[in-house]
Amino acid sequence: MEGKPFFDGWVVLDMSTADINAKTGLGSGGGYGEWADRDGDKIYYTWEGKRLRGELWASYWEIKSTIVKGSGKCEGIKGKSTGSLYPVKGMQMYTV
Repeated sequence: MEGKPFFDGWVVLDMSTADINAKTGLGSGGGYGEWADRDGDKIYYTWEGKRLRGELWASYWEIKSTIVKGSGKCEGIKGKSTGSLYPVKGMQMYTV
């Protein structure tokens, strides 16, 4: 993976739930998922976060994630991160 942007060409599968206050629009959420590369190597993760503003599927979130384990060339990977999710279109998001 050296010399390539991390997750370039990877596919993400994410299962998430959210609890959002209908009056204030604020809420929290969490979930788990996997990143998979073209060779079938995977990274499994969990996440939790706070919804800060925006419409239901076009929301800005503050998140924390933890890598649970990896397979193949990702075996032994560890890590935690904090970041933000921003809406792109529909349910598509990008993270920073």
